[in-house]
Amino acid sequence: MKHDLIDVTIHLNCSRKPGTLSRLIRDMKKLGLSYTRHQIEHEQDQCVISVSGSGQLNCTRDKLIQIMEDLPGVLAVVKLQITRNGEHIEAFKTRTSNEQIHTQELLTPAILLTAEKRLAETIGPVAKYMLDSAAKTSQNTGQLFSALAEELNSDSERAEFLSIIETG
Repeated sequence: MKHDLIDVTIHLNCSRKPGTLSRLIRDMKKLGLSYTRHQIEHEQDQCVISVSGSGQLNCTRDKLIQIMEDLPGVLAVVKLQITRNGEHIEAFKTRTSNEQIHTQELLTPAILLTAEKRLAETIGPVAKYMLDSAAKTSQNTGQLFSALAEELNSDSERAEFLSIIETG
């Protein structure tokens, strides 16, 4: 059975603990969502991280909130937005583990070149080889950026790369 893709945006109050964003992105992938973007608003001793993804959730809304609240560094879920075709939805079907996610976001040469340049800002000339490897297994930009971030050595490198990608 085919389910429509949904878009999820989660707004979280977080401590300034390094690695929170990379854990969020990694867990989104486990929940059936491909990372699309994030935004971080820094406050005095904490921050608000808004992270978005698209796909077919393999858990309920309540379970998603519980998983996010249980992540290290997350203080509270501030807001959860779930939309389909731009319209807010409350109820949705979850995908099962054997269903495949089909996305329509294709990797273009321009996206690959930009990703290589941004990755090189973080790790230097080895970026081209990492990008080539990650692009072979990625179907869209969310998968590509997640795969590249997972290959970086430290949480600070992951955060730097994802921040550079987002700000373009």
